Order: sequence, then C-alpha cells, then structure tokens
Amino acid sequence: MHRQPPFWLSVLIPAHNAADWIEACVRSVLDQAEPGVELVVFDDASSDSTRTVLDALQTRLPTLRVLGSENNLGVSGARNRLLDAARGDYVWFLDADDVIRSDALARLRHLVLVQGPDLLLCDFEYWRASVRLKHVLRGERHRTSFHGPSRRLLTHREEWLSGVLRAGQMHVWSKIARRAVWQGVRFPQGRFFEDMWLIPDLLSRVNSVWHEPEPWVRYRQHADSIMGSMSATKLRDLMCAAERLHDGFATEASASPRVRFALDDRVFQTFCSVSRRLQKLPDDEACSLRNEWSTCLRQRFPDSGAGILRDYRRSGRWVRWWRAQRSLRRNSC
Repeated sequence: MHRQPPFWLSVLIPAHNAADWIEACVRSVLDQAEPGVELVVFDDASSDSTRTVLDALQTRLPTLRVLGSENNLGVSGARNRLLDAARGDYVWFLDADDVIRSDALARLRHLVLVQGPDLLLCDFEYWRASVRLKHVLRGERHRTSFHGPSRRLLTHREEWLSGVLRAGQMHVWSKIARRAVWQGVRFPQGRFFEDMWLIPDLLSRVNSVWHEPEPWVRYRQHADSIMGSMSATKLRDLMCAAERLHDGFATEASASPRVRFALDDRVFQTFCSVSRRLQKLPDDEACSLRNEWSTCLRQRFPDSGAGILRDYRRSGRWVRWWRAQRSLRRNSC
C-alpha cells in the first residue's frame, strides 16, 4: 500500500472566480515547497476559468491537490472543507489573489523545528495596482501583525494576546497555527468578516506565540476584494464580528487592564470604521443601519466611548482621538 508522506505544513487556498490571480498564488508556494509541504486549493464553484487554470497547473505540478464543489459554499464553507482535508502539522490559509515571499517556507520550517509555537504571526505588505500619495504618507506598505516582542517565544497569555489585539490584524492568512489548534474551530457560514468572528475560538486554544516581523504575505487590494466595496450586509456582519470579538475576550479583559485597553481599542476602532463607511450607503439604508450602530455601540461602550477617548488623549494618540471624534459625530440620521 502506498503511504502518503508526513506533512509538516498544509497551505490551504479557497478560490472563487480567481482565474486572474490563482496561478501566481500557487506558484509562489510550489516554487519553494519541499517534501513535507502540501498545497490544497478548493475551487468554490467558480463561473470563470479558475478550474481550467487549476487543472492545467495540476498537470504540470502534481504536488498540487485540487478540490471543489458544484455549489458555491462561500469563503467560510470552502475554508471549512479545506480544514477537513488538511494533513499537515501546521495550517496556513492564503487568499487566492495573494502571494508569499520567496523564502517564507524555508524561514517557517526553521522556526517550526527550532521553536515549535502553537501560533506563528507574520507581517504583510499591501500590493496595490496603483499606489497613491496617502498610502505612502501612512506607511502602509509594511504592516505588522503584532505589537510586542518579536522573534521570541511568548508563553505569557496576557502579553501575546494584548499584542495581537493591539495590532488589529484579525485575518487568518497572517496566522500559521498547529492543525491541533484548529480542531473544533469552524468559520461561520454565510457571513462576511469571518476571520474576526472566529479569532476568539482560535486563540483560546493557543499556548505559545512567535512573531516574525517580516512581510511574508503580499496582500493584493483590488475592486473585487471584500474591502473594495461595502454594503449594509457587510457592515452589519462587521459589527457582529466586532461584538463577538469583544464578548469572546471579556473575561480576560476584566482581569487585565492591558488586555482591556487593547480589546476596547480594537472594537471601538471597528465601530468608528463602520460609521465612516455608512456615509457611502444610500440614505435610507444608512439611517436604518446607523440606529443599529448606535445601539451596538452603547451596549459595548455604555459611555459611548468617552472612556477610551480619554485614554487616547492621555497616551498622546491625538490622531486616533481626532478621527474617532469625527466618526462619532456622524451617527445621527
């Protein structure tokens, strides 16, 4: 009987109508993959030539495994199927329109062997079709996924949890975790911002963290991405995800001022982001959703954010204070 080789890593990629990008993503992995790395792509009922591209790649690159569904499952459903199919000790989710750095897998392999963290965080860089002046001024090219000690195995939960929350990067593609950590964790079906939604479940199973301050992922931004356009449904899901994040760490926040501030800051900033994006919706949709926004804000921040605004002033975070103030003033119909 032919036995499958042991895999130390499963790279998992959900793909839906990604014909323009999927080959670059796949090649960025397989061009550096050595034995012990499996790459699994799930074609989520694409209506373009994504499956044709994948079949051609699989002919030339037999280490690529392609799965699929005739019915569209959405990102959450596709990722859950990929989790079920994964065989590696570690799991790394990628989006079909992103690529990884050419030495990422070698660096990751070394850290897995030497440090063996439950969760490894890597940084990323934006990959835009056109870079505007505001992107340069904000320093948006290299973004960190962690605020705290880097290149050190962290086992004190308060330290690494506050560092993850402070960075505010709630996506899974910057988080490489043991497959055992993913056991029992599932993405919510039919929701946007599914990554933020499951972060409390994922982090509850983590005991050790390593942050590698290098941009291993090039995150492509384009008009078809989830952040490229907003709708009332997306904004409502974003608020629900923020509420779940707040509730998921409420016990730890009550016991640690450090975690409390990091958590309140992340959730409050999400509500501020929703407020700004409401301005781009039709008036009737915006007014209805703004009422929901006000209710949700008061439930999580009974003082309507006055306390965290004071914290911003005390810590000298004046730009954040100013932007939050502007966002809060936009909540009347």
